[in-house]
Amino acid sequence: MAARHGPGGLGPRIDVTLGGKTYDLVPTFGALIRIEQALGVGLGALLLRFLRREHGVADTTRIVYEGIVAGLGNDAPDHDEVGAMVVREGIEAVAPAALDMLKIGRAHV
Repeated sequence: MAARHGPGGLGPRIDVTLGGKTYDLVPTFGALIRIEQALGVGLGALLLRFLRREHGVADTTRIVYEGIVAGLGNDAPDHDEVGAMVVREGIEAVAPAALDMLKIGRAHV
């Protein structure tokens, strides 16, 4: 996983590999709002969940999905497809990318 700066995000883009394909997670304001709304909790509480290793597949999938959508728009895989890829890769293999999204978001809001 690597981070690099790119247009449209609040900070660096975050690479995550799912199903043998590398996706950019783009931490945009819209993505962060959709994450909070979908999970019913703020970024700070989500960040604590990840730091305490209390996160679940729903948390990880939503964060990764919204990051991918922010980068690809309508070309992004759907939520259930991303969830299946997260499960296949293993939640702990994907969680660092989700955590990076939260850290970048928390630093900017």
